[in-house]
Amino acid sequence: MQLKDFTEANEDVFFLMQNSFNDFHLGLLRSSTLYVRELLDRSNEREEVSLILYILSLVALIMSFIVLIPVVHSVNQQKDKVLSLFCEIDNSVIRLLAARCEKFINGLQAEEGNDDIESNEEIEGGIAQEDDLDEYNMLAGSSGKRTKKAKGKTKTDTQFFLKFFVALCCIQAYYL
Repeated sequence: MQLKDFTEANEDVFFLMQNSFNDFHLGLLRSSTLYVRELLDRSNEREEVSLILYILSLVALIMSFIVLIPVVHSVNQQKDKVLSLFCEIDNSVIRLLAARCEKFINGLQAEEGNDDIESNEEIEGGIAQEDDLDEYNMLAGSSGKRTKKAKGKTKTDTQFFLKFFVALCCIQAYYL
């Protein structure tokens, strides 16, 4: 055969090429099949590990919810108790304390130019005497008055726990 007779249209050349590349083709097919199986096995192993980690993180999140909710509720109740103590202070007492503070500050500003220590002691002594009288009057006058109640406590509690729950859900959604 001449070199110009070697073309793909020639049947002898076609069969020769097909038979010689057939083993190579089968080897590549087998190799790629084994590669795909190995890849699937590895991905299944990773999927199991990731599923276990996901479940563990979910359990840890639920456990932290169980621990956090009573703690947050207790802190919220303590905050309300402290704020209710401020509501129990009578308005006249608040006005009296504000007036005393104003007198004290005015006295300090008036004596700021003087370095006389005796005058400061006199101011403090006068304020202390007024304080004793004011406290006596306050205690005598406040025995018959009602104390103020906190308004909207249940609405505030509901809003607080709603915000807390939404924040926890956002954190959960971010990490999961």
